Amino acid sequence: MSKKGSRIKSLKEFGSKVHCADHLSDSASSTETSHEAKNVGVQDNKSSYNECEPLHIRNSEPKRKNAEVKTPGTLPSRFPEFHASEQGPWSAMICYEACVRLCLHSLAEDSDIEASYFLKNDCVLLRNAFGLQSFLLQSEEELLGDRPSNLVTETNPQKSKKVVGKIKLQVGKIKMESDPQPGCGTIPSLKHEVISQQLEELNATLYSGWKAVKRVHVAPHVTPKGSISRKSLEYMRACAHYLKEVSKVLRKEFVISHGRPSSLEASQALSRKINLPDSIGDDLIVEVRDSKGKFCGRVLAQLAAIVEEPSEKLKWWAIYHEPEHERIGKIQLHINYLSSLDEKTKCGLVAETSAYDLVLEVAMKAEQFQSQNLVIKGPWHWMVTQFASLYGISDAYTKLRYLSYVMDVASPTMYCIDLIYDFLCPVIMKENYKATLSHQENRMLAEIDEKVQHILALIFENYKSLDESCFSGIKHVFEPPTGTPAPAIASAIKLYGLLNNLLSQEAQLSLCRYFQAALKKRSRIYFLETNDTLDKGIEDVTSYQKLKSLVLSLKKEISTDIAIHKSNVLPRFIDLPDLSAAIYRTDLLKILIEYLISWPPPSPSPQVVDLVITTADLEADLTRWKLNPIKGGFNARELFHSYITSWMEEKRSALYEFCKSETGKACSEIQGLTSPFVDDMYELLNVTLDEYNIIIRRWPEYGVSLEKVVVDTERAMLEALEKQFSEVLNPLKDSKITVLKYVQTLTKKGTYAVPKELGVFLNSMKRVLGTLRSSTEERFQEWNSYLSDKKKRVLGEQLSQVTVLLKSKFKCYTQALVVKLVENMRIQRHMKMNHIIHDLKETPTEPDVRDRMQSLKDLADKTMEQLHCVLSLDVFVLICKGIWDALGQDVIRLLTDKKDSVTWHKGLTLAVSVLDEIFEDKMQSLLGDSVKGMDLEAPRSIMELRSMISEDKKGY
Repeated sequence: MSKKGSRIKSLKEFGSKVHCADHLSDSASSTETSHEAKNVGVQDNKSSYNECEPLHIRNSEPKRKNAEVKTPGTLPSRFPEFHASEQGPWSAMICYEACVRLCLHSLAEDSDIEASYFLKNDCVLLRNAFGLQSFLLQSEEELLGDRPSNLVTETNPQKSKKVVGKIKLQVGKIKMESDPQPGCGTIPSLKHEVISQQLEELNATLYSGWKAVKRVHVAPHVTPKGSISRKSLEYMRACAHYLKEVSKVLRKEFVISHGRPSSLEASQALSRKINLPDSIGDDLIVEVRDSKGKFCGRVLAQLAAIVEEPSEKLKWWAIYHEPEHERIGKIQLHINYLSSLDEKTKCGLVAETSAYDLVLEVAMKAEQFQSQNLVIKGPWHWMVTQFASLYGISDAYTKLRYLSYVMDVASPTMYCIDLIYDFLCPVIMKENYKATLSHQENRMLAEIDEKVQHILALIFENYKSLDESCFSGIKHVFEPPTGTPAPAIASAIKLYGLLNNLLSQEAQLSLCRYFQAALKKRSRIYFLETNDTLDKGIEDVTSYQKLKSLVLSLKKEISTDIAIHKSNVLPRFIDLPDLSAAIYRTDLLKILIEYLISWPPPSPSPQVVDLVITTADLEADLTRWKLNPIKGGFNARELFHSYITSWMEEKRSALYEFCKSETGKACSEIQGLTSPFVDDMYELLNVTLDEYNIIIRRWPEYGVSLEKVVVDTERAMLEALEKQFSEVLNPLKDSKITVLKYVQTLTKKGTYAVPKELGVFLNSMKRVLGTLRSSTEERFQEWNSYLSDKKKRVLGEQLSQVTVLLKSKFKCYTQALVVKLVENMRIQRHMKMNHIIHDLKETPTEPDVRDRMQSLKDLADKTMEQLHCVLSLDVFVLICKGIWDALGQDVIRLLTDKKDSVTWHKGLTLAVSVLDEIFEDKMQSLLGDSVKGMDLEAPRSIMELRSMISEDKKGY
């Protein structure tokens, strides 16, 4: 094998040390093109995980709020914290030399293209990358070539912030002094006013002095030993010494208050801070605020005093309240000052790992490493790989160091999580890996593990808000779930299993808690808007619509969790649908109960019914999905049962009062053939049935209660009608009762006249039986089909009883009217059928028979004309045929009565024929085209009479 081939093999073996696209998973490398860097410049910014937190803003919020949310395209790129770049020019020089030597070595062996890439133009790329342009000698040609740019720089100088060192500040305890007790805090030798005046003069003097010092910027001069020039610090030391002497005098004059000071521990979130001062004359100001953010006081520490006594790192500093400059307490500060000159001018050994860190950071800056571009490619990939291989950097260190930068900009995306997994897996999967790692590598692994756990928690707690196309990986606007699991979930589960033992109960419970937190977070967002509506104390249509929308949203959430569960993305021990249903059902039940108690729905309005049915559908879906029930259960029927029954009782009372109000109205004032009361009543009943139609389809058991309401209403309606028309109905109940207004038993002809009001009553009852009740009966028959087999034919039984009652009432009243009208025809002897037949000879002629029956015909025609004016068509036909039937029965009784012993003769046949003509012709003339064939059919008695006459005729 040639040297070049062996060299390629060596590169492949050490390729895992460099984090490039060649060693990523397919899923990570496939998404690389979608995560190209959008910002050209590289900034030394430290990113926070808070940038990945989703902004919970509902789509229903006003556009003004949504406009405040930056779109992913406008968000700045996130860069890691490049700590190795702060090592100073000496480290950069060492790394630069190592890289040049590496390229020369590679070029001498194989003539690699990558080596030539870095060596061309006198290594200008490496010089610029390590920032050594101003430290290395430049040729005269280079200097002359830089003059135009230098001139431009002189004309437009770039403002660069220079620092003289680094201050690491850690806040310890804070003690606030309480108000002095009576007799304490006195000044024995000086009056309070005198001391205050002297302090003010001293403050003014010190302030002016320090202000003057701050304006004096002394350029630090580095001595051969690397220390700051004595002249630069002479004035600072004098001022610091002067302050100490003043503080000693003041301590002797004041008596410390006997009140016990309060002590608090500083918040860990603000306990550490790194400050970069511009000059030695700067002041370090620490503001102290209470838990509500109210300003209490401040601490002023001079940098000169800190530099003077570097050994006193832990020290108490007084807290003063300005502008009175009143001491209110003290604070314990741990201040560690490190001069930039001391840090950057050290010339000593540079460890291989430190050098590798610096080379890696230079490569990252050159490749614009950021949150959307986590891969080093091309020549810089070669450089970092060869550097690690040549200078003996372990494979584990390269991976862990690279991951430390990745975690600074990590986002909850599949691209990032897969990359983390690919680098951690070779390190962790080794047997007894912690023993094989160095102390530094174990420390880096622990820090990476902590950050990875944080990013995994972020993914699991926002598993429905993940978005690969979003800059931060999480949607900035709260949206309903898409129904499919985000790609990052599977990668996160795989990475979680790598870092945790999924067989342990602790890891399983921890993972379950993440998803529970996510569900509770989404539940809070959903309920926030609904709770706002409930807090407003408004009961309107919008409230029920929002509650319905809430139920539908939670239903979609649960169905999405079922889809995620079926996709086999999560481990088996996580039953996501049960977790989701338990949280959402509990919260939903709570808010529904609170709202219904605060604002009970007054009636089954369409919006209320929609809420009831939507809740019932959710319950049915939960049962169909076979999810575990929650404690206390989720029963939609029990939730709304009391309201449904109260609605029915209120409807029963309202309909009864409506019927009761009708009894006070005079029946004589009714216009038309029927009472509008019955139409209004059944219109109300149909509206009621429509209101409960959807509810009874869902729960047919309520049909029995609603049927009772309808039955009671119909009974009340019949009772109201009988009371209203009692004056015209009483004569039909008892023929002995005489009502002067409507009944005249004795007139000139002694006939009974049918009052118009009686016709209205009979027409109304016939309309109820024939038309109005049919829709009600059909509705209950339909609802009957929704009952279970054991409860079939339950609905409609009570309606059947009312039907029998109405029909019997109507029949009684119509038969009584027929009797009254037939009695009119029996008042005079010559109009009675039995006398007409007795007086006829055995061989009479047809004109004789017609002449004998003319009076009967005239009375019958007059009666039918009167009936036609007050009765509807069907009632008119019924009454006329009733009279016709009654006259036929008189003839039958004559033939069957042995006392009369009347036999068949020709006059009998003619009389029956003339009787048929009387009713058929008159009914035909009155009804006209509206007459039906069955309306003119002879009644039962006439049919029987015709049969008897036919048999007698044959026998004769």
